Amino acid sequence: MLLVIGFTTVASADPPRPETTDSGLNESEEATLWAKQSAETYVNESAYEAAYGENRTTVHQIANGTDMTFRRPPDTAGQWTRYAHSQYEPGDSSTSVFPPTANRTNSTYIKDAHATLFALSPATKTYLASGDSWFYVAPEGEVFGTIDYRVALPADETVGNTTTKWELETHRISEIRLYADDEEIARTDGTHRPEIGYQLDDDVEQLRIEADINASINRTKITRTRLDDGSIHESITWTHLTDSVTVTDSRSVDVYDLQATVHYTEYPNGETGVSVYQTAPWQGYRLTEDDRVRVRGIWRFFTARETEWDDLVRATATDSERVDSTALPVYVHAYPSRLGPQTKPEYDGPTILDQWGQTRRSPKADLHENVTVDIVERRYETTYGIAVRTRRVDREAVTVHGIVNGVETEPRLPPAEGERPLRETNLSAAVLQQNKSVATVRLTLREADTGDPIVLADDERVAPIADLSRDGYIEIDGQQVKTNATGEAVVHLTEPGAYTAQYEPGSWLDHYPAYAGDSTVVRWHPLTTVSAWASLAIRFGLWFTPLLVALYGGLRLGSFLRWSENP
Repeated sequence: MLLVIGFTTVASADPPRPETTDSGLNESEEATLWAKQSAETYVNESAYEAAYGENRTTVHQIANGTDMTFRRPPDTAGQWTRYAHSQYEPGDSSTSVFPPTANRTNSTYIKDAHATLFALSPATKTYLASGDSWFYVAPEGEVFGTIDYRVALPADETVGNTTTKWELETHRISEIRLYADDEEIARTDGTHRPEIGYQLDDDVEQLRIEADINASINRTKITRTRLDDGSIHESITWTHLTDSVTVTDSRSVDVYDLQATVHYTEYPNGETGVSVYQTAPWQGYRLTEDDRVRVRGIWRFFTARETEWDDLVRATATDSERVDSTALPVYVHAYPSRLGPQTKPEYDGPTILDQWGQTRRSPKADLHENVTVDIVERRYETTYGIAVRTRRVDREAVTVHGIVNGVETEPRLPPAEGERPLRETNLSAAVLQQNKSVATVRLTLREADTGDPIVLADDERVAPIADLSRDGYIEIDGQQVKTNATGEAVVHLTEPGAYTAQYEPGSWLDHYPAYAGDSTVVRWHPLTTVSAWASLAIRFGLWFTPLLVALYGGLRLGSFLRWSENP
């Protein structure tokens, strides 16, 4: 991030020093706007204080050395852009001011005429994958434009006894129109800096601004004739001329249509499962009215200027020069972050159960060379859907927030499904047969309320929300087994001990009906069978017979010795 040393001048591609403008933003907010600045020069605090006689805020100091990122699309970009638009200064009647990329039009007398889209707000540039970026605009917003021109009249001249003089009578921008695709949606009186509000349908693909420029010119011809008496007679002819031109500029847009769906389920312990899905990138959703419990997707944000406006061209009939621009529009940029989805509060908030979306390539190569943010570097998932398990949720307050500032919606519940029930289950285990080397165990899985068997093998009773695993399973001793049509499964255990059988249900996002998990414990030991006791007795006899023989022999020898001592 390059800090500009200077009070009144602004070097090309460098923004003004924070809090030296009338933007309405404070020093810290302005300092975070400029992610495309070079990081080659960092001004430490002592150098800054020596240059300006004051200290910076902490945020300003950090932003001078690194790019600042945001968890939500900030509104600072829109506020700054409105201010920057007011800083565009058009030329006079003989000068036209335009960005180097402007589409200029010349007519007979009107030259270097242009209408250029300065910015659309709110809007977010979104990096989805390498070579695939989207320019999302809010369904309701504003178009900021710049319009300028110059009028070039022929030079006054005298040919023979006739003098021709040119005079610019009037010139103006008469009308400005805004089109969504080919439909006119707004019009306004002429101005060099139009601000036009709009409302767009979600299928609009292009916004276009048009402006009519008119000029009125007086041409005076004076013809001098010498009469016979030597006097000069002047014949004057006035001609009223007009010239007009229509200038235009357009931009492809993606109307950000946020229409999310939500599914709920209730766990036996009172917790709630929440799943939200939207078919385009979105920032996250809140679960409570106080906004303290939130879920964030993979998208993070930074703000950066439009580099096409770093310079302006001032053109006259005889000269053209580039000047530093004081009108620097800023956009929000969205990118997939390495941090991935997160919840708030961080240590006591919702638990993310699953996420799904499209798998895309990293868009890192598409970032501006001076932008350094925590963007994913490998393939990633777009998190169009996120499911969580939470202890706190106010269903009436659940709100989905988009990646365009100010765009949010209440997710709709699919009417055909309603709430997804989560049924309790009962898992039991019984030892069918066992010997000294193996035990055969039967696992039985049923619905707790009805006693109906739960079939896991070839289960087709699903209603997918996400592209997740469709089937649950029972895990015991490292084995994953599925129940048959009677809700039973048979496993073999080869080592004595206590085993926990755990039912891992298929996700409630995919299964209908959905089930809660359950567990049970089964114990097996060889001593629990008659043959095992007989085998143990035989082994005991084999182990202790030599000892008993030795003990018996010792007792007999002792008796013999005692008899020998007492004849």
